[in-house]
Amino acid sequence: MTRRATLLLRAFAFVIFVLAISGQPAEKPLWLDAKPKQWNRAGGSIPKVKQPFGDADIKDLKNRCDASRQIPSPDSPEVQTVAGRGWKVFKSQSDFHGIVIVSAQQDYDGMCRPIGYQDFVFVNGVYAGTLSPKSMDARTDGASINASFPGDGKLSAECVRYAVKDPRCCPSRVSEAAYEIQTVGGRPVVVLTSVRTHPTN
Repeated sequence: MTRRATLLLRAFAFVIFVLAISGQPAEKPLWLDAKPKQWNRAGGSIPKVKQPFGDADIKDLKNRCDASRQIPSPDSPEVQTVAGRGWKVFKSQSDFHGIVIVSAQQDYDGMCRPIGYQDFVFVNGVYAGTLSPKSMDARTDGASINASFPGDGKLSAECVRYAVKDPRCCPSRVSEAAYEIQTVGGRPVVVLTSVRTHPTN
């Protein structure tokens, strides 16, 4: 076999491999299905976002989405901190006892839904961690849709759960993740304590 034929065969095999894996279901958020594991650490930092808007069409999408949504003004130190790292804040909520959750995204999809978003937690102005070990995309398995404060020093997040055949509009299950604020080395940290998953109906 000639060198050119070998290269063509390898290229063809690579294309088949890419097509094969593209048809596989998305990676499941195992952190919601296993014994609680911790990803936050006391004294951690918020990752900086690299600005993704370089193409003209993408800039137009960003401008259109920004104009269609109520973007919170940076009226609190927590929101300012997250926005200062390049994130676009779309929600901020507080338990009025020192805990603040700032929800922010990196990008939009074609319907102006958040892509690469995260829920950042602060305690008395100090960053304490996130409610998910990795950033999330709207309408995907494990994406948070609601956060709340069920008690003193307690947090909760509802995450949508999609089966393979579920339409994007209608996840068949929801996972309720419970957290508490602990103090390590004099600094607050968000700790996952339990997850309960149940059907949406």
